Amino acid sequence: MAERERDATVTDRLLIVDDQPQFGDIIAKVGRSVGFDVKATERANEFRRLLDSFQPTVVTIDLVMPETDGIALLRELAAHRCKASILVTSGLDVRTLSWAETLGR
Repeated sequence: MAERERDATVTDRLLIVDDQPQFGDIIAKVGRSVGFDVKATERANEFRRLLDSFQPTVVTIDLVMPETDGIALLRELAAHRCKASILVTSGLDVRTLSWAETLGR
């Protein structure tokens, strides 16, 4: 992975939404190990609240969650012109992941 220059006044912030805490915890641990300030949640409503208050530079979204699916959250991020880099996590098939990638463009 190529290193990038960092502005000393800007903190990278990672926001994770995954209904399975064990997966969110792994992503959070990796994020912290490379210097991110990390917040994680299992609920879509909390994710929306944190999106506004935490202002992440990177977001990870699980596509399959009980109360709101990740595709709906991706649409919301696109509608609000979210500037954060977005990573999608899922155990779904390639076709669904391709559709999610299209939403991120």
